[in-house]
Amino acid sequence: MIPYPVSPRVRGREESHLQGEKRERLMKLAAQVAAEQDPKKFSALLVELNQLLQEKEQRLQTQAKAIEKPTPK
Repeated sequence: MIPYPVSPRVRGREESHLQGEKRERLMKLAAQVAAEQDPKKFSALLVELNQLLQEKEQRLQTQAKAIEKPTPK
């Protein structure tokens, strides 16, 4: 936990950076899955890829819900 307040602007950049890292990992995993010949390694890569995709889906659903909620006046 950060001991000082972080502005939304800085937090947004940090989240964007983390999403960029996850995107890179996702793309790398997809390429590895496509090329993998060993069934055990293939399965392990698929499990990791699926986990990242589930996290992305959850994040997108959370963002969509936040957009749908009307802001109180």
